[in-house]
Amino acid sequence: NHDDYVEVVIHHLLGTSHSPQTPQGLVLLTQRPTSDAEEGEDTQGLFQTKKKIPTKDVIIEEERTLMMHIGGDSLAALSFLAQGIPSHRPLALDLLWLLLQQQTRPLNLRLVRVAVVALRSQTFIARLFFGDSRTGEVVWQCDSRPSDSLWLAGMSSCPVFVHKHVWSQASVPLRTLLISLGTPYGATKVKSTPAEREEPETIKKLKRELGVAIAEEDYTTAARLRDHPFMKLQSQIEIHKKEGNVVKADKMKRDLDLLIAKHEAQFIEGHD
Repeated sequence: NHDDYVEVVIHHLLGTSHSPQTPQGLVLLTQRPTSDAEEGEDTQGLFQTKKKIPTKDVIIEEERTLMMHIGGDSLAALSFLAQGIPSHRPLALDLLWLLLQQQTRPLNLRLVRVAVVALRSQTFIARLFFGDSRTGEVVWQCDSRPSDSLWLAGMSSCPVFVHKHVWSQASVPLRTLLISLGTPYGATKVKSTPAEREEPETIKKLKRELGVAIAEEDYTTAARLRDHPFMKLQSQIEIHKKEGNVVKADKMKRDLDLLIAKHEAQFIEGHD
């Protein structure tokens, strides 16, 4: 059921270790931009790109992302695909692609879509859906690593989805994640805004802990921190400010300050 899924693209592909023996990286998935995406933005294909390279001080607009760790041949293959260049030597995925083509073409089958369908024991599970090349009707499916599935989706020019349950469980604000990961990454550097620098220390601490949990792939803790009452209230304050509801945002800010003060007072009393 398509209503149960979010269509995504690769927003960032980041290298975290450049060792030739064991390259490691991160892939950040975001919801596919709508048809009214800003001028110069590519809304087709697996990768979200812009014709204009962002300046180093660009501030990413608030949106959610799903982060996955990848490495080895999968990282190399996705990197080559993103750059539109062939690998300097055949990779294991290249062999898999050739075998799939050989087996599916005579049957008029193709990879029609890829989906991240589950999160089990902090591990994402993806699924490949093969269907009739003319009608798109799915006739066979199998589980796969998300990193391999993303590359196959890019080679097949098919859409990628994430189940809404997985998205709600593991996605986090892109801006918060990029700040917690540090800068720069590629051409993008994320700076704190004056409003963020004025945030209560408790909120800053929760955001730092959220970044650590995500980096360690502890999605249970990340979800708990994301859904903390203070974080939810802070998110609502930011939404009201963005919409110009300054009076409501200020009232909620006072409520948040009061809740934090009460929490800190109870903590001190409990340790006297």
